[in-house]
Amino acid sequence: MKLVVHRLGAIDSTQDEARRLLRRGEAEVGHVVLADEQESGRGRFGRTWISPRGGLYATFVLPGIGLASLRVGVATVRALAEVGLDAKLKWPNDLLVGERKLAGILIEREGDRLLAGLGVNLRDAPLSTAISAAALGITIDRDDLAASIWAVLRQAESEAETLKAYRARCATLGRRVRVVQGEGDAVKGVAIDVDEEGRLLVEAAGRTITVSSGPCEHLDEQG
Repeated sequence: MKLVVHRLGAIDSTQDEARRLLRRGEAEVGHVVLADEQESGRGRFGRTWISPRGGLYATFVLPGIGLASLRVGVATVRALAEVGLDAKLKWPNDLLVGERKLAGILIEREGDRLLAGLGVNLRDAPLSTAISAAALGITIDRDDLAASIWAVLRQAESEAETLKAYRARCATLGRRVRVVQGEGDAVKGVAIDVDEEGRLLVEAAGRTITVSSGPCEHLDEQG
C-alpha cells in the first residue's frame, strides 16, 4: 500500500485534522497528515507539544493493530537508525537520546482505525529537556522520514516480534522509575519488564506491580 500524504501548513494539530478527514471520507488507512507547524499540538495526558517549523509533525492512519503504541515507537527508532541516529524508547513511547527527548507519540482511536500522532524534533529542540537531530549533527528530510516510518510499519511482524524489538530498544528497563497512575498515586521501583499487553512491570517493596499507563520518570542515570 502506497502512502498517501496530506501536506499542510500551520494547523491546530495533525491528530484533529486526520480525524476531520476521516469523518469526511477524505482519508483512510495508508494516509498521513503532515504539517509544517502545529498551533495546538498535544502529547499524552493532554500535554502541549511545542511544534515550531522544521520538525516532523505527522498523524498516520492505521488499522486497529495490536501493541500499536509500541509498534509505532519501534518503527520510528528503526527509521531513524537508517540515517545514523541512535534513539531509545522510554516507556511507553517517548524517544530519547541519552536522557533528552527527541520525539513523542500519541495513539488515539477513531472508530475501528487508529490515529498515530508523531512529533520529532528535526531542526530545533524547543525545551531544555529535549534534543534535535540537527543538534546531533544529522540532517533529516521530513518527508523521507515519514515514508521510512510507514515502510517499517508495513512490514509483517507479530506482536511477539514487536515486543522483543521493543524490549531490546527500551531505555526504561533496569532503571529506577516513578510512574504516576490514575488520580495521582505513584509507583516507585525498578522497571523489570514490559508484558504482552505493553504494560510496564515494576518491582517495588518485594512485589511486582503492573502499570498500564501514566507519566514515567527515570530516577537514576542510565548505566
